[in-house]
Amino acid sequence: FFFILLTTSFSQQPKTFLINGVFPITGDYPVGEDHSIAAQIAIDDIKSQSWWPKSWDLQLITTDSECMDEIAMGRVVDIVMENEKELIAYVGCLCPKIAEQVSIVSEYYNVPVISSGATSLQLSSRSEFPTFSRVSPTDRYQNEMIVSLCQKYGWEKVAVFYSSQDNIKQSAIDS
Repeated sequence: FFFILLTTSFSQQPKTFLINGVFPITGDYPVGEDHSIAAQIAIDDIKSQSWWPKSWDLQLITTDSECMDEIAMGRVVDIVMENEKELIAYVGCLCPKIAEQVSIVSEYYNVPVISSGATSLQLSSRSEFPTFSRVSPTDRYQNEMIVSLCQKYGWEKVAVFYSSQDNIKQSAIDS
């Protein structure tokens, strides 16, 4: 689910709008290809709507973050430097560290970040990440749901398997 609010005049002049999809396609957490495909389907659907001006173009630029901070940031900065005027949003940003860093860059350019997977509670701080939003619940909310489920069914012993990613490890400890 990717919803982008265009804050431009609704004229018929030819325009190009770019969305930078930041997804881990390769690396240790290669789950981004499906997200990239879903984002492209959403963009194609938007462009097929009768209200979308035919003279406008909406494109997805996919950035492979590899879920590695230094790689993702270099690629994201390259995209924004090459396309500053046309860039209207970042989507994806599944890895919390990547989402945090992209959000810092996006605040400078006043470009929204819409994450479909970064669940870190820290990203909920509007003062720290004013351009960040997500379409998935935070780790804390998910943990509360799991605890409620265990209480409902009277489960007293629970095994927790978690990733070595810092935010997931901390989420398991907080529970």
